[in-house]
Amino acid sequence: MDIMDLIKDKADGLARETSHALFWYCQISHFLLVINGVKLSWSGSKAKSLPALTWTLSMICCYGGGMIAKVLVGGKPLSCFDDNASLMCATLVWWLVFYFPFDYVSKMLSNTGVLSVLYLFKEVLRSRKVIKGVTMGLEAYPDSCFSPLLLGAIASCGGSFLKGGTTLITRQWTPKSILSYKASFVTRCCLFFSLLHILYENNVISEDICSHNLIALAQAVFVYSLTMIRKFYPTVDPTDLCEKSFSYVFCKGPEKLIKLFITSNDTPTTKPTAGEADTKAASETPEDKKKK
Repeated sequence: MDIMDLIKDKADGLARETSHALFWYCQISHFLLVINGVKLSWSGSKAKSLPALTWTLSMICCYGGGMIAKVLVGGKPLSCFDDNASLMCATLVWWLVFYFPFDYVSKMLSNTGVLSVLYLFKEVLRSRKVIKGVTMGLEAYPDSCFSPLLLGAIASCGGSFLKGGTTLITRQWTPKSILSYKASFVTRCCLFFSLLHILYENNVISEDICSHNLIALAQAVFVYSLTMIRKFYPTVDPTDLCEKSFSYVFCKGPEKLIKLFITSNDTPTTKPTAGEADTKAASETPEDKKKK
């Protein structure tokens, strides 16, 4: 067994465990991080007086990816709530995060060690959601490459799409406000790995060197590693460098090349300096002066 077969075997094993033994670890980690993110948008006093609203928003963000994806493929968006055990678990996590006495759970979620474990399980689950979204897109839109790509990102980053989409609709578009809708590095990564799944499904990437589970493993490792690095160095973002490079080559580059070409072809006429005029006058002969 060579190294690639060994890695594929590990990726297949992780995929099986994610659907069985690790399922609830991944789900609970997902609920904790998402609901804690919702809570950070609230003040403590208002949250305690509006439990119905905090629960609704928390559930929408927890299940938002699946709901949007189902709508886009013509399915039943509320079927995400068919799993009663998952819904009860999300509700319990909602109460613990929002209303546990003295905010002990929220304080625990601010610990870097706890976050590192939760992010690991969450990214493993996210990588499986990308596969699910791409698969739904390929089944619903078999002739399209863009739709599965979009569905892969939406299924894995649904809460972000919902919050960003509602803000985009309700706020006035201005030069300053529009900059806040920039895609996060997680969304960009999900788009990239969705593209890899599509290329693999269309036999552009060979089955001998790749598989869906292997792409999911690579995504989980990369996104988790980058997430933890950004906890200490927030400016580190390879995806931002890729976007800037694309912008420079395809958006700014052509205009700069045209300006450079025009400038190089210009032959500007410059007036002689005072020193050059004196030298020229001194070199003139009496005959040249008479001609003038």
